[in-house]
Amino acid sequence: MCGADVRVCYDGTTAAQEAVGFHSEVGLFDVELPGLAGCELARRIRAPAGRQPLLLIAVTAAPGLPDLQRVVEAGFNMLMLKPADPAALVPSLADFAGWLRSRRAAPAAGTRTG
Repeated sequence: MCGADVRVCYDGTTAAQEAVGFHSEVGLFDVELPGLAGCELARRIRAPAGRQPLLLIAVTAAPGLPDLQRVVEAGFNMLMLKPADPAALVPSLADFAGWLRSRRAAPAAGTRTG
């Protein structure tokens, strides 16, 4: 997608296994993934200390406050309703990519430049 290295998994258990060796910058998870629900998957992926910045996007067919509260508590940054519109997704990915580039270009705190 847009030049990205993408992994597709059809259940949460496989996605959790894939995440061990593939350190993505973005995760797009169905809230109701079979095997391991998307919210639990998000918690597990966010858990490792020192993990790079990560944009997590939840996708659900059930709009409403219960899903919104669950995804916020799980550590998702965004919630999209099914069917997820790629035209809405791409600008969010571009904004995150720009933020990552600016963060990587900034000198680390406490370092001197010049």
